[in-house]
Amino acid sequence: MSVNIILLHGAIGALDQLLPLQTELEKRGATCFPFEFSSHGKTPESKDGFGIQQFAKELKGFILKNNLL
Repeated sequence: MSVNIILLHGAIGALDQLLPLQTELEKRGATCFPFEFSSHGKTPESKDGFGIQQFAKELKGFILKNNLL
């Protein structure tokens, strides 16, 4: 049985920090979807602002785009 996992970094984190975890989880059969919030790592600042509401909006869009409901 395959499981989908969305990998989210912490407050001052970035997508790159999730790659070792992604590798380990995929070795165990998971399908991983690493996500990086705007203004973090290499993802540019959003024109729609910075904060939890914006990050939730971005994550919702990512979930819908990748059919992860």
